[in-house]
Amino acid sequence: MPAIISKTWHLVLPVELDFLVTAFIVVHFILGEIQGFYLKYWWFDLVLHSGAGFIFGIIGFIWSYMLFFMNKVKSQPWFIVIFSVSLAMAVGTIWEIFEFFVDQFFGFNMQKSGHLDTMFDLIVCLFGSLIVGILGYLYLRNHKGGLIRNIIRRWNQYYNRIKHKKKPSPILK
Repeated sequence: MPAIISKTWHLVLPVELDFLVTAFIVVHFILGEIQGFYLKYWWFDLVLHSGAGFIFGIIGFIWSYMLFFMNKVKSQPWFIVIFSVSLAMAVGTIWEIFEFFVDQFFGFNMQKSGHLDTMFDLIVCLFGSLIVGILGYLYLRNHKGGLIRNIIRRWNQYYNRIKHKKKPSPILK
């Protein structure tokens, strides 16, 4: 998927985000579908939904941060955090709607226990995105933080290459 994104939109994902997306897809298909972890382990679906919340939270954070950084949007740190969490929740909700329609129209059983499964999936998606929100907020306040800082640095390097700048952003000192 990251390779498709890179080719289609000429967008290079930071290696950390590339790894997370690739690992998520592999874990879903290899362990979840082929090895049957969704049926063997009750918690497996919850781990993947919290991971999706985390990944889409990072994407939302980077997207809003880059708009903020490039002065296209004036914002406070709390708005960037709210946006990243909201984006992750929107994607999680759209996924749950997809599961519902696939179950209803094609006879699948993606929502193992109906409303209970949907609610737990959305709750753990919220937890995953809130982790990113908290890490993102801490980064915006003091410019420290491992994963968020590394991803922002990679995006900044990519952006600087596009604009033919040689110096990194003053925000990433």
